[in-house]
Amino acid sequence: MSTKTNSWIDVDLEGFGQLMASRPKVAILHDLLQNVFDEDATTATVTLEPLPRRGRARLTVMDDCPDGFADLRDAYTLYKASKKKDDPTKRGRFNEGEKFVLSQCDEASIKTTTGTVLFDRDGQRRSSSDRTETGSIFSGQVRLTNEEVREILEDVKHVLVPTGFTVTINGETLESREPRRKTAASLPTIVADEDGVLKNTKRTAWVEIIEPLNGEPPMIYEMGIPVVEIDVPWHLNVGQKVPLNRDRDNVTPAYRSKLLAAVLDQTIDLLSESDATKSWVKDALPQATPETVREAVTLIYGEGAVIASPHDREADKNAITHGVNVIHGGAFDRAQWEAIKGAEAAESSASKFSLRIKGMVNDPVFADGPLADAVRRYSHIVIQHLLGHDMKLDIYNDPRIVMGTHSEDRITVNLCYAEGEVGPWLDDLLIHECAHEFSGDHLCLKYIHACTRLGAKLHGLNDRFLEV
Repeated sequence: MSTKTNSWIDVDLEGFGQLMASRPKVAILHDLLQNVFDEDATTATVTLEPLPRRGRARLTVMDDCPDGFADLRDAYTLYKASKKKDDPTKRGRFNEGEKFVLSQCDEASIKTTTGTVLFDRDGQRRSSSDRTETGSIFSGQVRLTNEEVREILEDVKHVLVPTGFTVTINGETLESREPRRKTAASLPTIVADEDGVLKNTKRTAWVEIIEPLNGEPPMIYEMGIPVVEIDVPWHLNVGQKVPLNRDRDNVTPAYRSKLLAAVLDQTIDLLSESDATKSWVKDALPQATPETVREAVTLIYGEGAVIASPHDREADKNAITHGVNVIHGGAFDRAQWEAIKGAEAAESSASKFSLRIKGMVNDPVFADGPLADAVRRYSHIVIQHLLGHDMKLDIYNDPRIVMGTHSEDRITVNLCYAEGEVGPWLDDLLIHECAHEFSGDHLCLKYIHACTRLGAKLHGLNDRFLEV
């Protein structure tokens, strides 16, 4: 013989309370306040005071919603289809709010315009026809220590009261806050489809950027309710459901990136050079606008910063000698680099500061005449003196190519850049090119020492000009 029961599944309230115990204690008030904010109410009056019995407190929350609870079963039915599920601008999801609060109580009651439901110490539930004319009243004996009560009363001050609401906590009105900036952002959210199944979607919502009060850690807010800390200088109050994990204490990296990009686009002008070096700015770059990316890179690295050239480290050094910062590969991840290059926020050091030979042509114009002959005779004397051996020598007169070059067995001189007759300009060029016998890097100490050593050696060849 079988026994018929009312439902397939029973929910153990004590077990549910233990499962939810990791949530911060202030979530008791958050859940009740968000229900008020989602209704056609304008006021919420909260009292929370320790009781004589140790580890217990009395919590009362009253609102002025004209209709109260349209269906009192919402107060005690877990996962009942919520009227808020298909509205991303409402905070509720799983009809858990009051149930979480009840799981923390020894006894409680909810009185509203449609009646009263009482939750007794013995775990039983009773209904009464006693009702309010308007609004609802939650009252419960909550398992809270005096210290937890103090913490809750302090933490609840971080709630951002929506426009049009008045919230008082033990007689103290929570001040509303004006955002410093406000931006519309296309962000992931969740809504219920026509079958009531929650689906991920994307829609445009307002994001308020709000200065934290002294000592407040910046938070992501879901329509006034703080949900997770964020490493930016401001509170970010998102005007729709925020996709959270099951414990409602974190967002996905993808969501964080989209949110940060929207915020950076609106606040890049508020950041100092120090602010711009924070990790959140880099995290926002892949989805920020090109203009924002360019401004951020300039803030971080300074005007004209260049990207390091792995195949031309000399260009990196040359940039540094010109007072330009060089951005190395490890400074950003792949997505961030793609954003930087896509926005043309910086170019390669080699494109602006390379000292490698440029302008070589296949048909150079060779020089002839008295000056070319004098330069040739003088250059052979100096090269032999400086290096202890002679080298092949090509003399050009061609504006398409560089002033001089050095290769394994050859030096070139371009008279197109000559400063008159044979003189100091040629000494300067020959010291430069002969020093490359010791290093190809213009900016290393080995090359610099070679230049100074050869210059001193040339100084001893006092009669060199007499021979030309």
